[in-house]
Amino acid sequence: MAELVILTGVSGAGKSTALFAFEEMGYYCVENIPASLLAPMLHLTQADPRYKKTLIAVNISDAQQAIDEAKKIVKLKFKVLCLDCTMAALLARYKLTRHVHPLQTQGCTLEKAIAMEKEDLEKIRSEVDVMIDTSGFEVVDFRRKIFANFQKSKDGLMTVSFVSFGFKYGVPSDVDMILDTRILTNPFYLHDLKALTGQDEAVKKFLGELPKTEQLLDQMTDYLDFYLEANSAESRPYFVIGVGCSGGQHRSVYIAERLAAYYEEKYNTVVNHRDLMRSKGL
Repeated sequence: MAELVILTGVSGAGKSTALFAFEEMGYYCVENIPASLLAPMLHLTQADPRYKKTLIAVNISDAQQAIDEAKKIVKLKFKVLCLDCTMAALLARYKLTRHVHPLQTQGCTLEKAIAMEKEDLEKIRSEVDVMIDTSGFEVVDFRRKIFANFQKSKDGLMTVSFVSFGFKYGVPSDVDMILDTRILTNPFYLHDLKALTGQDEAVKKFLGELPKTEQLLDQMTDYLDFYLEANSAESRPYFVIGVGCSGGQHRSVYIAERLAAYYEEKYNTVVNHRDLMRSKGL
């Protein structure tokens, strides 16, 4: 059976990077295909073995039409991958690259153009199989997430991604579950630890010695043991767990890495610290 990935999302969220990753996985990739050619292209996946693994990248405004056309082909296995990004991150990217948003050529301001695409995204959200928020991602982390979702694991294990973040910067939109670490004492308010992160030994020592830390981890792993096993039994390839604290610098970083280490023998584990660079002024 042919496999198809429909790649869409807001402009500037990383579709080009995703395309390169899928090419490395052996997908035949078609970018910016006109809506009128969607049906013929999809039928090629059935008629020509060269298109057995195909990705088509479409504008968010054409995504629903692409999905509807794919549904018409009974023997086509397809997934919808949608890329999102915060308004602030997109504005910063366009400012840095000096690229023009496609809708700006139609007279829209950049902010209005982004807002319009985000409205289109919400219309198809229920159709999306994999949603990735690329805000704060380095290219290597983004690629790793693509591979974790779409590259078949050699050992068949589910991949569990732990994403640390700061609540004050917003909750990641692509997580399946949120864990809150804010009941732990915040090292940010301790002079010697304020400028450090959850990856520094002094912070690890401080948090590791708090009685509530082990209690919190025990409660988290008791629940995750049950929940992750249930998802793995359903052959789910990827599960994303957001681990939050106030700023994404100390507690969430520490707990995310502890959890990843705890589960690394049972699952493929990935750790991404979304807001850690903010604390370093990057």
